[in-house]
Amino acid sequence: GSELTGPGAGGGDWQKSNGELARICVRKTVMKFIFMSSHLLRFLLALALLPGSQGWRGMASSKSLSSRRSDVVCMSARKRREGESEGLQVAKLPKGCARPKLVVFDLDNTLWTPELYQLKRSPKADKDVWLFEGAKGALHELATDEAWKGTKVAIASRTNKVEWAKHLLEKFEAAPGVAVAELAEYKEIFPGSKRKHFQNLKRASGVPFSEMIFFDDSTMNTNEIETMGVLCVFCPRGLTAQIWEGGLMEYAKMKDKGTDFMGGTISFSSKPKVTMVTPLPPSSHCSESIPGEA
Repeated sequence: GSELTGPGAGGGDWQKSNGELARICVRKTVMKFIFMSSHLLRFLLALALLPGSQGWRGMASSKSLSSRRSDVVCMSARKRREGESEGLQVAKLPKGCARPKLVVFDLDNTLWTPELYQLKRSPKADKDVWLFEGAKGALHELATDEAWKGTKVAIASRTNKVEWAKHLLEKFEAAPGVAVAELAEYKEIFPGSKRKHFQNLKRASGVPFSEMIFFDDSTMNTNEIETMGVLCVFCPRGLTAQIWEGGLMEYAKMKDKGTDFMGGTISFSSKPKVTMVTPLPPSSHCSESIPGEA
């Protein structure tokens, strides 16, 4: 028989060696991918275990509140489009209505329950202390609704459990990834007259008293603060969706009428009816200027 020569000779062996080479390349690529993935996993695990702001939580919190608010707004809009409901009521306000420049909340029996003085040990959020449902809705709205982007949030509390209160504000979330402590840019938490709290808030925020609204469960506090020209909202059994919306509606109505001195208190009966306390004239009470300040 004749012997095969030329380019076609040994074709089967040539194809076999090429196939083996391809398999070796694929194996090397897969091994390299596994090697790199394992190193990445180790890095992420080590990052997550770092203490404080150096860890993964610290990286997440490094994003600005406004940036994360935009993220949450997009997520909330998507959920609404998909028909998902978070079960939180929001204030149904007329489009373009006046909104306060600073929303101030009391803590005990306004945002959360029970009152901290009733507890014997450092409380845990959602275990020893709970946010009222109306408070959850209000905080979530302030954190996620673009209509509130021109409004600041503050806390004014007379509790003597200062560190407990600050800890809880860090633990409760206004929206996913946004702690109440971060949403509330200004915090005045110390015993004593709330006049001092509001003097500090006005100085720190630059917002005049006539552009503030204050939610509190104590008439002693609302009676004191309304004389400064702040519109107060009485929350006898904590902040509810009705009180949140009703207070904002009355604020908008007063601003629409051109009211300059906003001192007064909004109270609610058991029925959905708003009772507005007539604001006292500035000649009878202190104006927006702070005594002792230029």
